[in-house]
Amino acid sequence: MRCSTMYQRGFTLIEVMIASALGLTVCLTAFAGLRAAAQSVSFAERLATENALIRAGMNAAYHEVDAWQTYDDPADATRQRLRQYDATRRMGLPFTPLNDSWTPSGWSPTDRTTWDEDDRGWNSGEAWSMDATNARTWWRGNHAERLRTDLRYGRYAIFSNRESSLNVVSPAGDYGTVDVAHTWLPNQLAGLRDALGYYGMIDYMPANAIYGFYQAYSGAYPWTSWSSVSCEWVQPDYDWDWGTRQSYNGDTFSNNDGWTCHMRSLYSLNYASSYALYPPTAANAGWDVDTLVREHRCQKYTGYGSNRDLDMLPFIATAMTADSLVPLKPSAWPQVKVSICRSIKIRRFNNLCKVTWTSPITGDTAELSFSGFGTTLRGARQDRGLDQP
Repeated sequence: MRCSTMYQRGFTLIEVMIASALGLTVCLTAFAGLRAAAQSVSFAERLATENALIRAGMNAAYHEVDAWQTYDDPADATRQRLRQYDATRRMGLPFTPLNDSWTPSGWSPTDRTTWDEDDRGWNSGEAWSMDATNARTWWRGNHAERLRTDLRYGRYAIFSNRESSLNVVSPAGDYGTVDVAHTWLPNQLAGLRDALGYYGMIDYMPANAIYGFYQAYSGAYPWTSWSSVSCEWVQPDYDWDWGTRQSYNGDTFSNNDGWTCHMRSLYSLNYASSYALYPPTAANAGWDVDTLVREHRCQKYTGYGSNRDLDMLPFIATAMTADSLVPLKPSAWPQVKVSICRSIKIRRFNNLCKVTWTSPITGDTAELSFSGFGTTLRGARQDRGLDQP
């Protein structure tokens, strides 16, 4: 029996609308999934590139800790600013060849078996800093004698002095002319200071060195205390004969931590401050030799009591490099910079490394800071042959 066509069922309008909506939802879901997958792949690629650049930045920082190429590039004469020499003051910089800044006398490079108190200059063949049996290396002085003294414990300047012959005066009567027995160590300390600056001097001196010496009494530059202690090593506001010694945010070798004005080891000398090296940066690009000589012979306040604007920001701007890892990079890559700051604080050598990256999408910046251990300044100089007589 044939059914009537009036009873055959078809899609109603509502069913068509529901089916179309469900189909559209499936298509949109699939499209969203494909889009999310594409974005995930793109994001993963950006993260992979970013992580690779961060790793490369860390490797570059560790390489710089060893190579020192930001401070002195042996293959590029235009990047050897720290090899300059101030002939007027006879003072060098951390990478100045010692032949230029400290002429040896009293010994010969071919005769390294006889050592005298009258020897001057740097002898790379003598391991004096590690030889405790070498009497020339013994520090002789009154360790407790402060800047202002009445000499009640005697005048130690007659035992060790920069001068080999000394005309000694005293409140209790003049000693007259004295032949000083030990002159090598004071002149070694002063010679390293003049040749390399404070950071370099400390790098070359033994770890347990006492900083300070006696010299001929002077009421003018170079000033001494009444006991003939060189004021540079014990007096925070000591200055030199050519005007201002350093920038506002600095002091000379001894900081003002409690005004502990006596010759001592390195720990308390820079308890609240840092001796630093100054490679080329945007903030110090205009420094001439005069400024470089001054800045490498002062310390900056970086501890308690330091001021953000007067102390820390100028210190970071002038002492920390900021080199782009990939100067000519694709626009989709993050901007990565590698920074190094070499300083000495609380007698510790600190190689502060920073890797900074900026997202090309959001502009957000992140930073990774860490310390690195590698070649010393002396090692870098030896690698470049700058200590040869």
